[in-house]
Amino acid sequence: MKNTITDNIKLLEKGLAATLKRVEEFEFTLKNIYSKEELNLIIKGINELPKLSEDELSILLTSIVFSSAKIKTEVSDITRKIKQFPKLNNTETSNLLKSIEALELSEQTKKGLICLIKRAILIKQLNIAEGLKHIEKEPKEQLLALTEIIKKHIPKCSMIILFGSYARGTEVIYDESIETSGCRTSFQSDFDIMIVLPHPATPTKAFHTEGKICSDIRAEYEKLFERSMYITPPQFVVESESLLYENLEKQRPFFMDVLKDAIFLYNDGRVTLPESKELLYKARKELAEESFKHFSFGNEFLVGGYFYHSRYNYVTASYMLHQACEKYYHDISMVFINYTPKLHDLEKLIERTNIFSQELQTVFPRVTEFEIETFELLCDSYVDSRYNTEFKVTKEELEYIIERTEMLKEIAHRICRERIEYFEILSHSE
Repeated sequence: MKNTITDNIKLLEKGLAATLKRVEEFEFTLKNIYSKEELNLIIKGINELPKLSEDELSILLTSIVFSSAKIKTEVSDITRKIKQFPKLNNTETSNLLKSIEALELSEQTKKGLICLIKRAILIKQLNIAEGLKHIEKEPKEQLLALTEIIKKHIPKCSMIILFGSYARGTEVIYDESIETSGCRTSFQSDFDIMIVLPHPATPTKAFHTEGKICSDIRAEYEKLFERSMYITPPQFVVESESLLYENLEKQRPFFMDVLKDAIFLYNDGRVTLPESKELLYKARKELAEESFKHFSFGNEFLVGGYFYHSRYNYVTASYMLHQACEKYYHDISMVFINYTPKLHDLEKLIERTNIFSQELQTVFPRVTEFEIETFELLCDSYVDSRYNTEFKVTKEELEYIIERTEMLKEIAHRICRERIEYFEILSHSE
């Protein structure tokens, strides 16, 4: 217990001068998160708090260490929360300070501990700003607003984690190009957000939570920034604390990469995640090969599409082709990152997999009216082909869908093989 408390308290004091120097250097970006008045108050608050001497710090630690087990646990929980919280609001800060006041410690010990806690809170407020300093002003405003919207709709979530390109600093706000085929393609990085739920969510529960996010949070977010020139689209992954921890313990590539890049936009501090480890490329190759073994399942659906086409049953054929496309997109995701979202929505699957190869954007272009309507028909076929007696598919529409599905099959097979070969090459340098 002593080491935990000591380590957490060291965090409060270590590198304070360097932190303040960075504040001066990055003030132009920090003010995108805090107003100048707020920033000045934070800096003033840090400077005004007395720094404990080594003797005073030693006395403080000793008084805590020789307290009851209950007190030590409570102090450890408080310091851990501050260490894990990216940013504390006024209510959270007040609650933590009240927790200290309620401890059965001497007034001198409480005073010293409160001094350290206040300093830590102020430094943490600066640290989240520094963590996002590489993100430009407009997407940063969108990201912070999105975080608040998520917390409003899912108040009991335990973590909101930014990962992917925006966390790594490799984001693309918007880029457009013309492929050799003449097809115009565009690319825009998403906000990759993992939302962690405190309860042990089953796959079904997580699926419905993701549905809620798509319908409620996304709608409010898009409405808020509907006048922006570019709005950064969010992509959500929903996991429970237990499943997240289990996947990290098993070193699943996707989850290891999330933790490696993670910027915690919100963390209630109750769960301590294991440290991120580099997964060997040999292991990644083996996982990718195992996932690729199931590629033939998509081919079977495609064969089914041809079969029902030959029987002039274009409606059932469209359903089989939807299943083939869905399977190919899931296969791509599994081979590249050993993770695939719990989705049947082709549009969202396409959004998630396009990041692996820009060539995938050429499969379902949506420029002409026919391209748009036929793609929508394919998406609708997942439900309407089975339950809507009014649902119709023409021969021309179905043959176009077959052509695009064949194209997806070829690209998916090739880029998956290339990815496995890439892991193979890198494994030799380990």
